Amino acid sequence: MTNSNAAKLIDELGSDTLKARIGFSERNLRHSRSTGRFAARWYQAVKELGDELGVDVPLCAFSFEKLEVNQ
Repeated sequence: MTNSNAAKLIDELGSDTLKARIGFSERNLRHSRSTGRFAARWYQAVKELGDELGVDVPLCAFSFEKLEVNQ
């Protein structure tokens, strides 16, 4: 098992909870564990669940693109 932010969140929130409450499939969970991140589109739902359960949900656990800032 990887020691990624996504894997930690899956363990803390629970696979069954993520599947039942948010609609993750087993494939989604395996992919997130293997890549170390969730797809960015899952952020809001996972964040709301984390807030409800008292689990920190860091942005770095999701595949947001970094924006280049012109200076």
